[in-house]
Amino acid sequence: MKQTILIIDAGHGGIDPTTGQYTTFPAKCSKHEGQWHYEGVTNRQFAAQFIEEASKLGFICVPVYHPYKDFSLQARTNLANYFGKVFEQTLFLSFHSNASTNDHNGTGQARGYTGFTLSNKGAAFNILNTITPAIAEVFDKLGSKRPNHVWQAGFHVLKFTNMPAILFELGFHDNYADSMMIRDKESRQMIVKAIANELNELLG
Repeated sequence: MKQTILIIDAGHGGIDPTTGQYTTFPAKCSKHEGQWHYEGVTNRQFAAQFIEEASKLGFICVPVYHPYKDFSLQARTNLANYFGKVFEQTLFLSFHSNASTNDHNGTGQARGYTGFTLSNKGAAFNILNTITPAIAEVFDKLGSKRPNHVWQAGFHVLKFTNMPAILFELGFHDNYADSMMIRDKESRQMIVKAIANELNELLG
């Protein structure tokens, strides 16, 4: 069992099992050849596959997201901070995909992986900087390239968590090729395995 507990977040909402509707429509989605890509759904798929992979390596993973509801950012960070008090050593990981347009028409040209931390120094930045080359290599193999992979931003989940926090933007859901990659289970598995293996090397 690893000393570091992984607090897992999946951004936005999913599919309501009662109504069959995407809970955050029309936000955080894009359309490709008549089919909608719902970011919150693939975020949850990424998170679930990561939890499975990381658990095999001996990590305890604690989800702070709802199976389909779009919990408020404050609720998720409050829950994360509660577990931060319960466990001595924690790391917050938030799974997302990106978008470069707001028109939902799947016309985005940007591709690739980006990881965000609040600051360009400290534990979260050091972790992200260390694990990023292996993640970027997987994206390169999948044909989804991006020149700059490590960024800083004041996202709520980075700013209001009381532990090192990283937000992953795993491809661009408004780009057709990236959308196909993100929705492919085997491609997601390659990505989450790279993240889990790198964390295992670093934190194990």
